[in-house]
Amino acid sequence: MSPTRRDFIKTTAATAAAIVAGPGVGLGSAQTIAAPGADPLALELAKEALDAARSAGASYVDVRVGRYRRQTIATRERQVSGVNDSESYGIGVRTLVNGCWGFAATSMMSRAGTRQAALEAVALSKAARAVQKHRVELAPVAPVVGAWMTPVRQDPLEVAIEDKIALLLSTNEAALKVKDVRFASSGLALLREVKTLLTSEGTNITQTMIRVGPSFTCTATSGGDFQSYEEELAPRGLGWEYVQSLDMPGNAERWASLAAEKLSARSVEAGSYDLILEPTNLWLTIHESIGHATELDRAIGARKDAGAASLRPRLHEHPGRSHAGRLALPRRVGRRGRACRPVAARRARCLQGLPDDARAGRTNSEAHRRNQVARLFVCGVVERRPVPAHAERLAAAR
Repeated sequence: MSPTRRDFIKTTAATAAAIVAGPGVGLGSAQTIAAPGADPLALELAKEALDAARSAGASYVDVRVGRYRRQTIATRERQVSGVNDSESYGIGVRTLVNGCWGFAATSMMSRAGTRQAALEAVALSKAARAVQKHRVELAPVAPVVGAWMTPVRQDPLEVAIEDKIALLLSTNEAALKVKDVRFASSGLALLREVKTLLTSEGTNITQTMIRVGPSFTCTATSGGDFQSYEEELAPRGLGWEYVQSLDMPGNAERWASLAAEKLSARSVEAGSYDLILEPTNLWLTIHESIGHATELDRAIGARKDAGAASLRPRLHEHPGRSHAGRLALPRRVGRRGRACRPVAARRARCLQGLPDDARAGRTNSEAHRRNQVARLFVCGVVERRPVPAHAERLAAAR
């Protein structure tokens, strides 16, 4: 019996899942680098800022020390087109005085520099009192002490730059072997962030994050036409082992052949077609439509940005249970669903009488010069009513 449309969809869905998982799925099984503790200088300067802010009248203080190492390497055909290796280091101080926030930052990593930043943050807290409408109250939270690091086997920034360039040039060389391929470019974007957080409540955390972002593009030309192909090499929070698992030199010829094939590909004609989208097309859609809507700050009306989409949960249910709610979107209301704990900063949770929880949402600072903001962590929406399978919806569309 010939396969049905439903069989086809099931098979392609399984294949797509395998493709999305891609190389590096099992990379975390081997021994990984142990998470380093805080830099003694970072601790010394953070404590100096804490003492200065509290002495100036702050009821709560948090200090973030950030060291950011960024390295990018770009190659084109048989030459290196660019190398950049930079590092920034600084400290950010956030204070709470009379229910008002203040923030200041500096890259002057000295006792005097951090003390000055702390005093500036306190001064801004006091100045904010003139325009503050509601006093900020924080939910109680237990202090946390520890260290965490992205699970990697090899720090990509510790790999010799000669080895990285050799890998990229060999990738380009393999691509140029394909007939009609005239241009090939590959690159690496590497990042290591080390952040240390100290608070006046006793929290002392050091977080080291590693990210790698490989890239590859090529262009084929023939008869006055040219076609390009860019391989989707996803950036990952992994180490150098992820780059090695991609086998860029071994796959470059196959990737380049796709650009050459496009030269003779037939143009799309107007008509009605079934469009099959990979799951990756939904990532940003889900993030923007549902992810941001779970931020409790929006649900209580504290934020009205980005279309004002928000989940309206029954906030006073037991915090250990799921919250029933409705996803309210601009100009229309979504289906009823069941949502887990909404993301919230400590102030928003305090306003709703909910205890602070490490799983419910934390603040994140992208750089020492930026004030921390509530970000999306562990949360989600589970639909109560079953959604028709993809195969059934496609069959209905026919």
